[in-house]
Amino acid sequence: MLMTLELPGIYWQTDKDLIYVFDHVEAKLTKENNQTKIQIRNPTPFDAVVSIFSETSAEAQKPLSYVAFHHWPTVKAEAGKTV
Repeated sequence: MLMTLELPGIYWQTDKDLIYVFDHVEAKLTKENNQTKIQIRNPTPFDAVVSIFSETSAEAQKPLSYVAFHHWPTVKAEAGKTV
């Protein structure tokens, strides 16, 4: 249970354009109007709500608070869809 709360569905290190996906979705970075965005595809037959945690490599050197996951935004990815 704790791991479910403490790990994001997607971790993004913004200054290195590095992403790790910990959920049953696929993610890739895209460029649009000089902005980097995450495209999320849900290949499963189930809807998903995916949390995303992003930080720079400098911010990654500092420990997070015990309740940091409460502030991570979430994205709804419907079954078989891309958002």
